[in-house]
Amino acid sequence: MTSLVLDDVSALYPSGDGVTSISAEAKGGEITVLIGPNGSGKSTLLKAIAGLIDYDGSIRLNGVDLESMGRRSRAALFAVVDQIPSMNYPFSVTEVLAMGRLPHGRDEPRKNSTLRSVRRAAIAMDLSDLWDRPVTELSGGERQRVAIARAIVQDSPVMLMDEPSSALDPGHVSSLFSSLREMANRGHAVIVTVHDVNLAAMFADKVWLMDEGSLVRYGNPEDILSRERLSQVYGVDFRRYDGERGRSLWFFELD
Repeated sequence: MTSLVLDDVSALYPSGDGVTSISAEAKGGEITVLIGPNGSGKSTLLKAIAGLIDYDGSIRLNGVDLESMGRRSRAALFAVVDQIPSMNYPFSVTEVLAMGRLPHGRDEPRKNSTLRSVRRAAIAMDLSDLWDRPVTELSGGERQRVAIARAIVQDSPVMLMDEPSSALDPGHVSSLFSSLREMANRGHAVIVTVHDVNLAAMFADKVWLMDEGSLVRYGNPEDILSRERLSQVYGVDFRRYDGERGRSLWFFELD
């Protein structure tokens, strides 16, 4: 079972912003959701885990310190979806999805097994009608779905997704988290940042609550999501609504 352990991880920019002394664990088979206000360090932490920025402390995957791995080996272990996916060249959707296999080998995109994975991911993220479209002609939400599908095709042990639902409508948000649940059920460790607290309440197995570059608490959603804690971190008064299916949702009150 995949185990990603962070031990006293700090990653600071010259401005002094970043994250400090983060210790936590994300496991395969679970969706870990990071929440917290703007500037709390969620994106910085994902970049550190992915090896995109320098950090102090240790990050271990299945007991192996990631600093001991080469860049290519590390790239094959983490599928990353940026907050704003960069797609500046007019490759087709099909080609971009197939590129998800490149970290596993230069010949991977041309394999029949990759084409099957591309088709499944395209269906899962509602991209079948965009099959041959250049990604440079797509809307922001469509590009985001392409980036998510490419990460699914990559099929790495750890999936790191920074605000993957930010440009998606409710139907595609549902498709996204259904796909992430399927990946988790297959043993992947899924780590995703969101701004909507209710997405954490609905889909998370574990929640990491961040504020001012620190991890306030992490654990089960029902233990982390409380009126007092959310109101303090976000600076607005939250109220809980207990839904008909026994699921609690959170709403903040306007001044």
